[in-house]
Amino acid sequence: MVPQWALRLIVQGFGPSIAGTTIGGPVMNATTDKIFGRAKQALGAITGDKKMKREGRVQEHKSELKDTVNTTIDKTQDALEDLKKTVDRS
Repeated sequence: MVPQWALRLIVQGFGPSIAGTTIGGPVMNATTDKIFGRAKQALGAITGDKKMKREGRVQEHKSELKDTVNTTIDKTQDALEDLKKTVDRS
């Protein structure tokens, strides 16, 4: 069996390398957050680490929030483009 510290190192170590980076550090998109959230939940369940499991749930919920925000932004941009076309026709 793999020690808990090794599994935690694997899950937390790969996040920044898969995610994009900015000046402030790593940035995870919604899909990356969802994947690592589920991985943390599974790791927490396997090792009995309630904190890790909770962190995974939080990270997965964060991905859902990012998806909602991105959808809202896309719909707003589409509405603005439609409004601009309408104004341009006038």
